[in-house]
Amino acid sequence: AWARTMGNASGVSLAGTITLWVVAVASVCVSVHARTYFNPQHVRYIDHAAPAQGITNFLFRGNEPRSQNNSFAYDELVQAFAAQAKAQNLTLPESFYLIDVCLLNELQAFDMRLEESFFSEHPALGEFVHWPIIGNLLPPMAVGEPKRSEMALNLDGWAFDHLPSRIPMLNKRLLSAGNSSVIIYIHCEAGMDRTGEVSGSYYIGYLGWSFQRALYYDQHNVESRNISVESRNAFQWYCLYLQASGLRPTIDCTTGV
Repeated sequence: AWARTMGNASGVSLAGTITLWVVAVASVCVSVHARTYFNPQHVRYIDHAAPAQGITNFLFRGNEPRSQNNSFAYDELVQAFAAQAKAQNLTLPESFYLIDVCLLNELQAFDMRLEESFFSEHPALGEFVHWPIIGNLLPPMAVGEPKRSEMALNLDGWAFDHLPSRIPMLNKRLLSAGNSSVIIYIHCEAGMDRTGEVSGSYYIGYLGWSFQRALYYDQHNVESRNISVESRNAFQWYCLYLQASGLRPTIDCTTGV
């Protein structure tokens, strides 16, 4: 389920899906002018759970875990996780299983292969999970009612990122008790746009944050810039999904912009 391949969405042609994907991906890649290395200052605590005695699971966000020598930055990640846990008056488990949730796409294959190779060589340390995220080119408020609410309710059926399916998977894994503690690390390249979309959706879906608070956090707590339009659109569509589905019927999904 973690590595679920998202196929053609109902109501959207394959050609249309591919076109949206290419355009959105190109817009993200054009903004990347230099190779990105792991920055511990971009790592943020999101949530934790203790589903069983001796088991504490964590959810963190951050940027691409590639060290300056182009290897997987495992030790640097652990140090950043420990610092973030300590800031929450929590203690990182001495041993844990790392789930590396990569939001990159095939145009960033070098980084993806680096992560895949690390866990292929060190399977006891964790696993690589690929969830390609591209955002959404359609601004929700450009769609009139009742069509907007209909589209929001069926978001998982047409939006490439499949947030209604994926966000609950993060929470379910966080609450699951296995043989050891688990750390889930979600990231894109900069830890800002696609990561902001996914983590922001978790904030409003499971932490009770307002949409405005989560958007402000994304845009001011990691870097002092707005997240990409595509990521903001997708995040706002997920907010509208929570509203239309009755999961958070009174949530305000306006951006204030």
